[in-house]
Amino acid sequence: MLASLTGLAVINAGVPGDTTSSGLQRLPEVLAEHKPRLVLLCLGGNDMLRQQPAAATENNLRLLVQTIRASGAEVVLIGVPEPGCSATHRIFTPASLQTCGCRLNRTSSTTC
Repeated sequence: MLASLTGLAVINAGVPGDTTSSGLQRLPEVLAEHKPRLVLLCLGGNDMLRQQPAAATENNLRLLVQTIRASGAEVVLIGVPEPGCSATHRIFTPASLQTCGCRLNRTSSTTC
């Protein structure tokens, strides 16, 4: 659908059930094969469902963003709400976003 809306080539390299750890292992090959200019990164939900430590998930996301940027591509990190997330619960803290050099779009928020 994104390809038809934008007129651009879109490659879905997502794998159902992927975690940040398995995504981190696959990423270099995917970047080398497709040489994207922009990567929409949406990982972390399966980490939460499998009750992986939040610190490990955050670190893997940071490494994923760094790896994508090092390839020369831009990255959009798409937050995944935790199961049972309420309107006052933060998905990413401002500090964690700043640590990986991400900035929040003014029209979005860090809450569910």
